[in-house]
Amino acid sequence: MTHPIIFLDMDGVCCDFIKAAIELHGFDYDEVMVEWAKSHMGEFYPPESIFKTTKGDFWRAVTEACEQFWTDLEEYDWFQDMFEELKSLGKLYILSSPTMSPFSLSGKLHWLQARFGMRYREFIFTPQKHLLAHEYTILIDDFEWNIDSFIE
Repeated sequence: MTHPIIFLDMDGVCCDFIKAAIELHGFDYDEVMVEWAKSHMGEFYPPESIFKTTKGDFWRAVTEACEQFWTDLEEYDWFQDMFEELKSLGKLYILSSPTMSPFSLSGKLHWLQARFGMRYREFIFTPQKHLLAHEYTILIDDFEWNIDSFIE
């Protein structure tokens, strides 16, 4: 039997991107999450009614954030256990889509190196996750569109 290649998304699966993005915009995370759950359950993107800004402006601020925004993302409590368990099942790569900013790319790399050392090379940075799909690959991702295009 061939062991699978497992691609593990970073933001929203390994670390709390949403909390950092909410705080970047000057909002209280707990308050936003309560309102989001009440009025926009299941929506992936931050609702304009809560942030009083467009989706484009929300993402523009994230794109323009400095490297520290990315290096300081909080890892989820379950991240290390999940990572080790998945490693035992097959070849594991972190697969992450950076923004258009070079700070996103370097910050994500520094986030990984802070956890796994400077020699860690088991990562792929690309917004084209679907290009890595084949019979023996698995994608773990929090964005439904990435999963759908990977399966397709």
